[in-house]
Amino acid sequence: MTLNKSFQPTIRDIAREAKVSIATVSRYLNMPEKVRKETGERIQRIIDKHNYRCNFAAKALATQRTKTIGYIIPAVNNQIYSECARGVQDEAQLHGYQVFIASAEYNRQREKQMVENFLERRVDGIILTVSDSMGDIAQKLYQEKIPAVNLFNKQGCLPCVSVDNVQASYDATEYLIKLGHKSFAMLGVPFIASDRCRMRYEGFLRCLQDHDIPTHPQSFVQVSSNTSDCSEGIEKLMNSSNPPTAIFASNDLVAINTISALRRLGFEIPKDVSVFGFDDIPMAKHVWPPLTTVLQPGYRMGRQATSVLLDILRTGEHPEETIPSVQHDLIIRESTGVPPR
Repeated sequence: MTLNKSFQPTIRDIAREAKVSIATVSRYLNMPEKVRKETGERIQRIIDKHNYRCNFAAKALATQRTKTIGYIIPAVNNQIYSECARGVQDEAQLHGYQVFIASAEYNRQREKQMVENFLERRVDGIILTVSDSMGDIAQKLYQEKIPAVNLFNKQGCLPCVSVDNVQASYDATEYLIKLGHKSFAMLGVPFIASDRCRMRYEGFLRCLQDHDIPTHPQSFVQVSSNTSDCSEGIEKLMNSSNPPTAIFASNDLVAINTISALRRLGFEIPKDVSVFGFDDIPMAKHVWPPLTTVLQPGYRMGRQATSVLLDILRTGEHPEETIPSVQHDLIIRESTGVPPR
């Protein structure tokens, strides 16, 4: 097959035909909102006429910027991260950036490899949700002065956009206590895979202690992943000497699996056991019974994290002040109720 060697216009050609400066065409390509509507329409007609494509490789060499952002998520099967990715992408595209997304599947080695891959590809900055926001990856990015923002991880040396996981879990647990529950359990993924889960457990425990409700080692049931079958752990929990009347899950996927396991064992939700999730993913209101959960606004958080990163890229400096926690809310549905008499 013979390659098409027909005329490939440059930005200079587009500018000459549109009767504007090269700078105006460049501004239109990068920030179209900053170019007058009539001028932008004229430039776009000429771009379409010649099937013009920006030479990003040449542009990157000239500007030392690739106009790309790397985004590392823990898992593709959790809707909270797809909502967040949508926010990251929308905000990035508004400012002329493209986003590369990679999933680490809660694996620390994969997280490290993905950061290296992004850096090799010369992304301008990285947004990441990692297993440990105070671990090696965050330290490396901070020490090497690589523009980066943590998303969902509140601790560590990098700027962060997150709800207050401890307080949100405290509020969820306190709501269950106010309903009259006195026997509790929590289900979640291993702490080594998710520092969010560890912080949510901290808020859960703190609330029980503040209300003089006894805790025991069996109050936390570990599940191998968000989507793994937790029937065995639930069965042991419900057959124990002090079975819970309320279960708090570290995220909505774990909560939905918990409801399924309880129903298979013959328990009614919330008549026998109340279940409380975390995230308010789109699926939460469609399961039966609809899931009571903590709302963290994934889409808005994705846009905010991208905005913070773009500010760093523009100024060359990390924000001096701590970014305030994103507001969380309790979304009360039908999976929680008063304890059985």
